[in-house]
Amino acid sequence: MSLKTWFAFVAAMLVLAPATHAQLYRAFTVTSSVELASLQSGFWDVACPSGTHAVGGGASTSSSSMALLAHGPRVDRTPLWQIPDGVYLQGPDGWLAAAANASGQPATLTVVAICAPVQGMATLVDSTQIPNGAWGGVYVSGCPSGTVVISGGAATLHPLAVLDTSSPAIGGQFINLVTDGQHVLPSGWHGGAFNDSGVQQLVKAAAICIPASELASGFTLVGTAIQGPGVRLGTHSCGIGNLALGAGISEDGPSIGQIQSFAPRFPSLPRFANGRPDGTYESFDTFLYSWYSPSTGPVPGSFATVCVSPAGAPNYLVTAIEYFNARFGHYFVTPLQSEIAALDQGVFQGWVRTGQSFRAFSDTTLSSAPVCRYFREDVTSHFYSASVAECAAVRNFSGWIFETGRLFSGLIPDDLATGACEAPLVPLYRLWNGRVNHRYTTSLEIRAQMIAQGYVPEGYGPLGVAMCVGPGN
Repeated sequence: MSLKTWFAFVAAMLVLAPATHAQLYRAFTVTSSVELASLQSGFWDVACPSGTHAVGGGASTSSSSMALLAHGPRVDRTPLWQIPDGVYLQGPDGWLAAAANASGQPATLTVVAICAPVQGMATLVDSTQIPNGAWGGVYVSGCPSGTVVISGGAATLHPLAVLDTSSPAIGGQFINLVTDGQHVLPSGWHGGAFNDSGVQQLVKAAAICIPASELASGFTLVGTAIQGPGVRLGTHSCGIGNLALGAGISEDGPSIGQIQSFAPRFPSLPRFANGRPDGTYESFDTFLYSWYSPSTGPVPGSFATVCVSPAGAPNYLVTAIEYFNARFGHYFVTPLQSEIAALDQGVFQGWVRTGQSFRAFSDTTLSSAPVCRYFREDVTSHFYSASVAECAAVRNFSGWIFETGRLFSGLIPDDLATGACEAPLVPLYRLWNGRVNHRYTTSLEIRAQMIAQGYVPEGYGPLGVAMCVGPGN
């Protein structure tokens, strides 16, 4: 990719609109978990901090024998299934989920709220009754003027009223009735379930509306991704610079399939929310989902993710410049203007630019992972990593001095086995000289040259990828 193309991408990705006082770009996630005993049903919720509202969310289960009965917004601490139908001119104060654990051992339900200090929101709620032995669905729409749907949820109240649809609607249609690919923002939200409880059951759906001024752009990704039988896992990525706020699943017709999880995917391991401690994390551009069908044949359906590019986001991109010192035979990379100026002015003797650089993020935002830097004074060498485990391990190595945990940010590759990076990002290869110094480069040609000199590739995949960054020169 040329620099011209990259800068065009950045301009579209990070639109500056200070006049809107937009706040969505400040979104973050909050997670909370509960353990459900064997054969137990229960619900859990998580609150957004004061001054913020839930702009999206999800839920994740730890067992293939768990099924989601509900996930969605809560209003004034009231769970979705208890909120009367209607339009509420306020944003949700958190997110909730309910699940049934059909396994023979305890399992975990984790609820994720995506929170942001956004005002002017609305929450829409509607419901319908489902006769026994039938499938039923509800569609909720009608955002107030000047607002758009960016997420939603659905709920049933009985473990035998299996929730199999909770998804954005495209022009009022179920997502499994539209073509795969990129579509406009949702017109509303669908909820649906197959009722095998023996009595009539209720299904509810909610849609969350946000001021259109909060968005630079937005779209809905749709893919035909569910093919039973058994458990299906997958991801939907909105792309670098976008936020994933809402996700959903919709089957192709009534079945006994069940939703297990859809929640933001973390940029570093563990990817699933239920594999992490409860707490506050960054916002993300990708949703993970899982779905199960005991059917002996295929049960097709679709998965969708609502993606938005927040208005008013600061420009988080920085350029990291590479230097070389012939005396030590060492390489050094920095995005810090103070260090670049000092090196260029000869304050630190012997360091010269190599002409190589790459683009990175200046902070942990939009799914990026912070990069730590260590210094070893006796040999004048630095070490960099976006891996939490590596950063922690180097602290125990003799002679290495911790300098910062947030020098810049990159992304961990989507596929750790291959080290592949999602376009327009490119791999940053790491090569070790066998002693104390590493070289980091986006160039396959330079990588080959360093290997010929005795350097050893390190990192993810067969090529040794340290992280994913923006192309440089």
